[in-house]
Amino acid sequence: YRDSSTCYCQGCKARFMKDTGRRIRDWPQDAFSGRHKKAYSQWRCAQTRKLVEGVKQIARSSGRECRVSAAVFGGYPKCVPSVAQDWVEWLREGHVDFVCPMNYVSNIEKFSELVRMQVNLPGARGHVFPGLGVTADESRLTAAQTVEQVLVARELGAGGWLLFALNPVLHRETLPVLNLGLTSKPGQPDPGD
Repeated sequence: YRDSSTCYCQGCKARFMKDTGRRIRDWPQDAFSGRHKKAYSQWRCAQTRKLVEGVKQIARSSGRECRVSAAVFGGYPKCVPSVAQDWVEWLREGHVDFVCPMNYVSNIEKFSELVRMQVNLPGARGHVFPGLGVTADESRLTAAQTVEQVLVARELGAGGWLLFALNPVLHRETLPVLNLGLTSKPGQPDPGD
């Protein structure tokens, strides 16, 4: 779901009423802000959870060893009613192996606050791999800022980290700096030696 204003189509109305046994007189108002708002929000979350469960089942049945992850909105629990992502539940229930909150901010204090909150959610430690918005619309990180965010993520107990998005800027400006030491293999000579 893009945001809390989606989706209120006739198909969702029919499926919601069938799944819950509720009758709605004033659609979509009753589901958006009226007496069925909470139930509709829960129903939306259930639809997303079913999709995530299905992906996990497909991955398990493939016969290949793989880990299932999801890029998620970082502002938990606000993302539950807004975009129907209860990713803490997904972790707790084993529907995903790890989550990648899209922490696309350039301010290091805000980034630290987000990661600290995320890794301390129930069952999240070691299963949160923050997404760094190196070239995201919401942030543009220098190589030095990227290194700083990686170090904060590691210090706070994140299981890993990801960079968004692979493009020429990330390739030319950021990755070479990370390879100088932050992501070099143990025992590999430092290029500066």
